[in-house]
Amino acid sequence: MMEKDTAASKRTQTHNDIFMNAARLFAEKGYNRVSIREICESVGVGKPTLYYYFKDKETLFIELIDEARQLGKELAHEFLHDQQNNLERLEGFLKIHVAYAERYPIFIRFFSQITFMSLPESIEKRLKLDYDESLDILQNILQVGQDAGEFTKDIDVKLFSLAMLAAVRYMILHDARSKEKDSHLSQKLDGLFGLWEKILLKQ
Repeated sequence: MMEKDTAASKRTQTHNDIFMNAARLFAEKGYNRVSIREICESVGVGKPTLYYYFKDKETLFIELIDEARQLGKELAHEFLHDQQNNLERLEGFLKIHVAYAERYPIFIRFFSQITFMSLPESIEKRLKLDYDESLDILQNILQVGQDAGEFTKDIDVKLFSLAMLAAVRYMILHDARSKEKDSHLSQKLDGLFGLWEKILLKQ
């Protein structure tokens, strides 16, 4: 029993080592410039070992995207609550992104590299799924807020959500690429929230 547990533990560690080294390399170079051989060399394993865990580079990349999405869902559970009013939930949406940037910088750098790259269709679909989920959260907050009379009805929920998400993602990616040691991302997003608040509450 002990031997089985140890073997399983080693397999898990090897999987994680491949996973995180691949994320680092993709973050540094992008998808097309990273080879299976380079990933293997960074971990110190042969190609057969990598192929034991991942079918190919595309599969590995997709699993990284899915992992990043799962981490985002866990943060949403942490920062978005049913008992909050919709302005608080909107603020929670921004806190998700601040927490993500602080806790998982490797994935922020990962996404900052691949945003403008040509990628296989299967990967593009996964990225769109992540984008659509974030957009749905924002649209839901705004629509429920409008229906409850908390937010002005003068805005187009879909259009405003698109603009909000674009602004947040731009700030996150710009921060990831910034050479400044302290770029004050949290303060910048607080300023963005203040602007949203004025528009939504017509202050």
